[in-house]
Amino acid sequence: MRKKIYLKFLRAISAHPRLSGIFGALFLFFAYFATLIILNSPSHAFEQFSSLWPWLFALSAGFGVQAWLFASFAKFSLAAPQGAMLASGGVSAGAMAACCAHHLADVLPLLGLGAAALFLSRYQEFFLLLGVLSNATGIAFMLYNMKKHRMHSKGALGNFLSLNWAKGFPAALASSAAILFAYALYLFL
Repeated sequence: MRKKIYLKFLRAISAHPRLSGIFGALFLFFAYFATLIILNSPSHAFEQFSSLWPWLFALSAGFGVQAWLFASFAKFSLAAPQGAMLASGGVSAGAMAACCAHHLADVLPLLGLGAAALFLSRYQEFFLLLGVLSNATGIAFMLYNMKKHRMHSKGALGNFLSLNWAKGFPAALASSAAILFAYALYLFL
């Protein structure tokens, strides 16, 4: 029964990968506003947006690209090992969790964890950077898996897949780690 539902889901999203990407980006963007409006107020949501808009656009765009790649990957899911599909989806989910970690600062005081909320608020940009870099690494990982399993496509995706992702993914991972480490040093020193 679960496998049947999973296959229906894959068929539905793989029918229109670009729309899945656009919907994913818009969903993340509107989920951000809904979360802040519910936990605070509309004015707080717009105030946060005005100070964090570059981060929010980068996170939404990165998540949209991952949704597009996931839907494209789903088209070829029968040709690829299921483990690769699950691993790519797991990296995507991890990036989503990382990009939303700074919203815990809005909820934690309600749970009596004010000190943790203060910590997350203070290092909000670090968590946003972590989310953006996780998205970039997740995208590189998905492209690596698509290239590895010879999932060729036309258009923009085909152009991306023509690159050497066997070197690109480790480079993206190493670059992300170096940037995070340098930013952490900057924050704490």
